[in-house]
Amino acid sequence: LSQGDQGVYLEQAAFVLDGVPDPRVLGAAWQHVVDATPVLRSRIAWGEVAEPLQVVQREARVPITYLDWSHLSETGRPEELRLLRARDRAEAMNLATAPLMRLTLARLSATEVQVVWTFHHVLLDGWSLFQVLTD
Repeated sequence: LSQGDQGVYLEQAAFVLDGVPDPRVLGAAWQHVVDATPVLRSRIAWGEVAEPLQVVQREARVPITYLDWSHLSETGRPEELRLLRARDRAEAMNLATAPLMRLTLARLSATEVQVVWTFHHVLLDGWSLFQVLTD
C-alpha cells in the first residue's frame, strides 16, 4: 500500500489518563499487553509470498514517544494535540515491520498523561480496540 492508501486504514485513539505518576510505567504496561497479545505483534508479508499474509512475530517493540506538556496551558493543549495527531497521521507505517502501531505519551500534570495511539486497522476493529484498552 502506498502512504496515501494507508491513510484510510490508520486509526488513532486519543485520550487522557489520570492516575499515571510515571508515563514510562504506562509504556511498559502497553508493551506487556503487546507481548501477551499475538495479533498486536503482527506484520504483513506480501513481496515474498503469492498472497499477502499476516505474520505474527515472537517479539515486537512498541515505538513509544515520551513528551512533557506540563508547561502548556489548558488552552494551549488542544492545539498541540491537533498538531501532534496531524503529524502522526502523516507518518507512514511500514506494514512489513511489526508492530503496526505506535504510541505517544505526553505528561500533562503530576498524574495526567495524554495518550495518542496510532495503529493500522488490520490489527483491530472497533470491538477489539476496547479489549486492548481494558487489558
